[in-house]
Amino acid sequence: MLQLKTTAIVRKFIGIKGSELIDKVSDSSVLGAWYVNLFFIERRKALIFLNERTLLSFIIYGVRKDNTRNLPGVLCRGLYQLLSFADVDPVLIDRVLSEYETYCYSKTDSKRVLGNMNEIVFLYQHHIQYEGGLQNCDLTDITFKVNQTPQRNIGWDFSLDLAMSLIKNETAI
Repeated sequence: MLQLKTTAIVRKFIGIKGSELIDKVSDSSVLGAWYVNLFFIERRKALIFLNERTLLSFIIYGVRKDNTRNLPGVLCRGLYQLLSFADVDPVLIDRVLSEYETYCYSKTDSKRVLGNMNEIVFLYQHHIQYEGGLQNCDLTDITFKVNQTPQRNIGWDFSLDLAMSLIKNETAI
């Protein structure tokens, strides 16, 4: 089951009611829960998806209410694209995404992960600005740079390497 831990601003933006939130979910998926937050890049709304277990992240910019109503679908398409660019076998990607056929929304519950998310948002914004803005940057390259930045909360490992290790180990069983 896909658990999307959304911030209050995301819930308000998409229209998720408090009655739709689940408090406790046992998460047995390979990658675990995903945090979602809304931020701005060059006055455009953007969503960041951050994996709780590995801190793997990607962003979607230029979002509107009408194209984010199916938030789990947005996450699955973004994750598929990220893992495809990382040369993960499509069969492994499909196995990971098959765990996300059902989903639930919940509140964010870790200040540590929210802190990581804020730092990673800053990294995306910095790289985009440094490369000349959205018009001139290679967002795929930036996503890989951010996911190849050592993260203290995962033992100074790289998010992408940790995610790939979990995916390959879990699907090999």
